[in-house]
Amino acid sequence: MDQVLLSIGLAITALLGAVVLNRRHARPENIFLAGWLIAYAAAFFGWIAAIMIGGAAALVFSAVASSGLMATPALSWLYARALSGETPRRVWLHFLPSAANFVLIAMLGLLSAAQNVNGAVIISGPSVLGLLLLLPSLVILAMSGYAVAAWKLAASKKAALKATRSDDAVAAFDWVRVWSATTLALLTAFLIFNIAVNAGAVSLSTYLTIVFAMITAQIIFVVYHGLKENVLLGAIKDAPSPASAVAAPPEQVTRLASYMEETKPHLDPGLTIDMLADGIGWDRADVTAAIRQSDANFFDYVNRWRVAEAKALLTAPENGAISVLAIGFDSGFGSKSAFNAAFKKATGETPSQFRQQHRSHKPL
Repeated sequence: MDQVLLSIGLAITALLGAVVLNRRHARPENIFLAGWLIAYAAAFFGWIAAIMIGGAAALVFSAVASSGLMATPALSWLYARALSGETPRRVWLHFLPSAANFVLIAMLGLLSAAQNVNGAVIISGPSVLGLLLLLPSLVILAMSGYAVAAWKLAASKKAALKATRSDDAVAAFDWVRVWSATTLALLTAFLIFNIAVNAGAVSLSTYLTIVFAMITAQIIFVVYHGLKENVLLGAIKDAPSPASAVAAPPEQVTRLASYMEETKPHLDPGLTIDMLADGIGWDRADVTAAIRQSDANFFDYVNRWRVAEAKALLTAPENGAISVLAIGFDSGFGSKSAFNAAFKKATGETPSQFRQQHRSHKPL
């Protein structure tokens, strides 16, 4: 059964890797995504071969499997870098830990009477060689730094997008943060099971079943989001770093608020800070300074006006027959999820709950 599950995993990852590489435009991020899938394919292949061959020779294939797994965090980080428009340098350096892991485990099979028995590596040679088996666990811990770095990079990019955009593009990096979090969870599972299997506390079959399920779920999630075409790469890559806070004079804050109330630029779902600056006739820096007097970023400032618009529309008696979603779109939101999230953040209620609570009230 284990071999069937692993064979399916190998076929899926190899196929998806080929699909990614066959994209019409082989962008750097797609190359790293394909590499991530190929690394998992190598892990599945190594597991299958280790189970089929058994004995000391299986250590070489165990080395292939574990080294493939250890390469995936670096590849996810390189993907996040490329998606951000950054050009990683000396890419090969990031695969040295997984290469060292392969050499280490393979050498154990040559230098000692090591055997792979039901997933447990049994060393009958000098005890010092057995201590070397701790190194893969240390490498796993070290590789978790890539997942943390990818999470931080995605968070910083989202902050940069919120400083200039008010549409759903600000969520373009959210899935990368989920990817990073699941990578940390997988690395933790690998570490625990690596120790448990070699201690004989967990069977190889149980290990493979649990890990395969976790990996499969992550692969489906990552490939789905990685291949989506609606991610605004141009907006993401061109997003500047958040500007430093600058105090704006009160009259400038009042002027911006008056402009928002009179012309309602927030009703445009794709409003950017440059569009707002052009409309009011200011520099971007002046708009940013005025916004930061009341909100942390452009995204939250614009959504505050959209929520106010939605509250007025939801409580207007003449809009009783208009759906909540339609009102969200009329208020400038580009999607139902963005509308619900912004409205609940501002009011503590969903739009539907707010309408129900204020149905008999007059417009605000």
